[in-house]
Amino acid sequence: MAETKLGKRKSTTDIALPVPIGVTSFHEHRVVEADTAYTQHTGGVRTLSTAKLSQIVEDACVQSIAHLLEEGYGTAGCAVNMRHRAPMAVGTTVQLEVSVKTVRRKQITFEFQAVDAEEQTKLVAIGTHQRVYMKVEEMAASLRKKRVDPRSAEIKEGLEGMSVHYVDERDVGSIASTPSTPKDDFEGVQAVTTSTLMTWAEEAAIAALEEYLPPGKTTVGGETSVCHMKPTPKGMTVTCTAKLREVNGKKLLFDVTGEDRQEKVLQGTHLRFLVDKEVFESSAQRGSTSGM
Repeated sequence: MAETKLGKRKSTTDIALPVPIGVTSFHEHRVVEADTAYTQHTGGVRTLSTAKLSQIVEDACVQSIAHLLEEGYGTAGCAVNMRHRAPMAVGTTVQLEVSVKTVRRKQITFEFQAVDAEEQTKLVAIGTHQRVYMKVEEMAASLRKKRVDPRSAEIKEGLEGMSVHYVDERDVGSIASTPSTPKDDFEGVQAVTTSTLMTWAEEAAIAALEEYLPPGKTTVGGETSVCHMKPTPKGMTVTCTAKLREVNGKKLLFDVTGEDRQEKVLQGTHLRFLVDKEVFESSAQRGSTSGM
């Protein structure tokens, strides 16, 4: 629940927008598990993450001035400067105060302060957040320029995609060993599996095509041939890339590679088929492969 205080307007030389300097609002957020950086596989701590706190601040700033914006206008975040000074555990509540500090041309600068709602002398974070005031249609036009028009999209050689993954416990396997080999002897040589790398390479190929698929079309995997060249331990990041080498009717052949931070670990090819989504799903239910 937020309450708002309207401040007095400054001189017109500082104000170019319908947002008064001094507008202040108060917000509360109860920290839940999803707000932390902790995961079962990568570890971390069960406290409010800086990224999540930044999102809470941004949402509060948007809410605090939403009722003041003119019809057809909105704001877009452009900068944040935050000092995260104290941890907040799951189950605690953050109390946030945001206020409009300056309004110049199209830019609105907020300052904020976050404290522990149960211990308000505990300063959790302070900083500033800047937003740009603009027509919603201007933002929509900018996005349209970046998007590929599916009506004129062309799947052609040279398209590239990428897939980046952190190697965790779900992605590794141990080396083959005899039953008599002590467990401690091979626990330390767990490495990412070949099947995991193949999955990530396929994701890269899918990413290469995503913006260029005609309406109603999708792709399905048909063949993968890769060489798993080097091991990658848990804790490293692997980047897989796929480049469309050949388009032959419905057949799309990719060159795929995978690299960790030290060297190339995977190389090969991946073949996909362009299919009609509804036809393929229907044929799959009937046990047919006629959609390919």
